[in-house]
Amino acid sequence: MLRLDGSVKSGLKAGKPYMFLFGNTTGDEKYKKNIIEFWPQIEKQFGRYVSYVLQVFPLMDDSYIEKAEAHVIQYKTRLEEFNKQNPFGVPVSRGGWAGNGSAIRYTITNYFFHKAFPELIDKEYIFRGLNYICS
Repeated sequence: MLRLDGSVKSGLKAGKPYMFLFGNTTGDEKYKKNIIEFWPQIEKQFGRYVSYVLQVFPLMDDSYIEKAEAHVIQYKTRLEEFNKQNPFGVPVSRGGWAGNGSAIRYTITNYFFHKAFPELIDKEYIFRGLNYICS
C-alpha cells in the first residue's frame, strides 16, 4: 500500500498501481525507489503489473529496463502460441463480453510493449487485437 509520505507497506497490496501512477506523474525519486524495492513482487506477477511497469520507463534506470526486457522476450514467445488458437492470433476467453475482454487487455498490453520495445514487439500484435474486436 502506498502511503501519503511515499513509503510502501510491504506485501502484495503494496503493488497497487498507485505507486506507478504517482511515480509516473510526479517524477519524485521516492516513488522510483519504491518501485525498485517492489521489483521482486512485480517479477513474480509480471503479467499483472506489466502496463504499469512500462509506463514508468522514463523514470527508471537501465537495470530496471533490462530486467523488464527479459520478461518481454519471454512474453514474445507466448504471443506466437495464439496464432494456433484462432485466425486472429489473440487470446479469447469464454468469459464476459464473449471473450473480448482478454483480447482488449492483450491489445493494450501489446501497445505498451511495442512503445517500450519496438524492436521486440511489432505493431502487428496491436493490430491483431484491433482486427479481432472490429470484426
